[in-house]
Amino acid sequence: MNQQYNSLVSVIVPSFNRATLIGETLDSVLAQTYPHWECIIVDDGSTDGSQEVVRSYIKKDKRFKFYERVREPKGASVCRNIGLENCKGDFCLFVDSDDLLKENCLEDRLAFFRENRSLDVVVSQGSIFYQNIGDSQELCNKLSDTISPQKVIVDYLQRNANWQTTGPLWKTEFLGKVQWDEKFSNWQDREFHIRQLLRNPKIAFKEDPDYFLRKGDQRSITKDILRFESVENRYMAFEGLKQELPLKLSVLFEQQIKKEFYFLLETVAVSDDYELKDWKKIGETPLLQNIPIFWDVYFSILELFQKNRIPKLRGVLVNIRKHVIN
Repeated sequence: MNQQYNSLVSVIVPSFNRATLIGETLDSVLAQTYPHWECIIVDDGSTDGSQEVVRSYIKKDKRFKFYERVREPKGASVCRNIGLENCKGDFCLFVDSDDLLKENCLEDRLAFFRENRSLDVVVSQGSIFYQNIGDSQELCNKLSDTISPQKVIVDYLQRNANWQTTGPLWKTEFLGKVQWDEKFSNWQDREFHIRQLLRNPKIAFKEDPDYFLRKGDQRSITKDILRFESVENRYMAFEGLKQELPLKLSVLFEQQIKKEFYFLLETVAVSDDYELKDWKKIGETPLLQNIPIFWDVYFSILELFQKNRIPKLRGVLVNIRKHVIN
């Protein structure tokens, strides 16, 4: 068997209160056509019996390993780092605890490394589903049409290329001591991927989807989309990455972040769940008053809605892009 096909793949799965779902994820790992893997599950303090579900898989197959987070802070990034610290694989795949791998996922991605041993990462497409596999034709990753690291990062910063946590299979040697930033409770994957792209990895893209991304209820996503913590995390990530980016890319990234804040705010503005009084309440949080990009967008929208004297925001299609997007 080819050396690459004897290589160990570490599948790292952070988990929190996933008792009803994580079994499906672990079953999809167990069903892999490629046999040389270890699956490291790191629990983030579950209270729903998730630990017992995971332990039942350890009894079935010794390739499953289980750790519990015993240090602060809480969060998926910490759990992924614990997985990295304990993994033994030549390759590393981060899998969210409700994602499902196609049975040929590992084998097909490793084939890229077999053909080109200088690769550092292979990024694959994924398919989205809501209730059952096949109930959507959506894909969850946008892949760049170039493999030049310098061009890929431009695409990624502008979201012309964008991939979710389970998309990349990394060469562990490339990751080295680089870890997930534990300050962030969300937006971790984008921040992590940008930092890796800045290191100029040799990259390949796999267009055939080989995993399934489970999407939650869109209404609840909309209600959570402007949580103060989420907005703060995005800004903190932007500020941190801006220091590492060349000036041209930093300006590009700032423009993109501004656009993303606008679209987040617009999503809330046309939803049933937010009224003008709720919009005003968002502005009462002192923490966010130190986030200039957010406030630029926020007050532009607020001013236009107030001028139109609209008590409820649903269905209002005010073209404000020229006010907030250069």
